[in-house]
Amino acid sequence: MRTGVTAHGTPLDTQPVVPKCGCLLCGADVINVLRYLFAVRGLPEHIRSDNGPEFVAHSVRRWLSQAGVNTLFIAKSSPWENGYVESFNEKLRDELLNRELFLGLEDAHWAIDRWLHFVCFAFSWFNTSRC
Repeated sequence: MRTGVTAHGTPLDTQPVVPKCGCLLCGADVINVLRYLFAVRGLPEHIRSDNGPEFVAHSVRRWLSQAGVNTLFIAKSSPWENGYVESFNEKLRDELLNRELFLGLEDAHWAIDRWLHFVCFAFSWFNTSRC
């Protein structure tokens, strides 16, 4: 998903599963990230995603099937079926990408990583402080 450009005009791509700048994820990249997430967090019952090429790749679907994880694809042109991701993308765009001028891809990657850590910390604090 293209969400912006750096100060030098380099395209900036982000994926909710793993932020990556300046490149597209291929099936092998998705499998590596999912393998890590499953090891850390356990196997989910299913994964919901859009119909992007990185998630509909035969290698990814075969690997998920072998892992016993179901896939749920949202209908094309139906962002309301993927509300959490759409909300995340909007917040990322509004709170970070539209406010910063990145000097390069490394700068953008660092800023996104810091923003994600802040968001995760704030979310964790908010949920535990209400208990």
